[in-house]
Amino acid sequence: MNQPRLWSYINETYQGRTTWTHGDLHRANWVHSRRGWLLIDWAYAYVSTPYRDMAMLLSEAANLHAACSLWSNYVTNMKEAGWKLEEKFFLLSLVDHVVMMIGFLHLTENDPAKNEKMQHYMSLLMELAKAAAE
Repeated sequence: MNQPRLWSYINETYQGRTTWTHGDLHRANWVHSRRGWLLIDWAYAYVSTPYRDMAMLLSEAANLHAACSLWSNYVTNMKEAGWKLEEKFFLLSLVDHVVMMIGFLHLTENDPAKNEKMQHYMSLLMELAKAAAE
């Protein structure tokens, strides 16, 4: 797909709504200071959809039900800010992130928690496949 067609598809799919995203939003990039919670490590920040960061963050949830529950709370807050977000795009972003993490973990050698993480992402991917089939 050439780049102009790709951007046209993204704008159509996400109603043209993009925002700055962190790009590596997971628990280890949150730190607490005297001023409250801060996000660190903005090396992968760029303009994307809000689905991208939320899929990454919520992929760490215990299971698909927990991720979708947290997603619902996020959607409520985003509606107040004028965003219309759809669960199907969140789930597609979640599948994309989970598959990327499985590939990344497959290449990782020195992570003592590799097997546990791999099991978590494989389980989440199976839940997503089951939900898509229903």
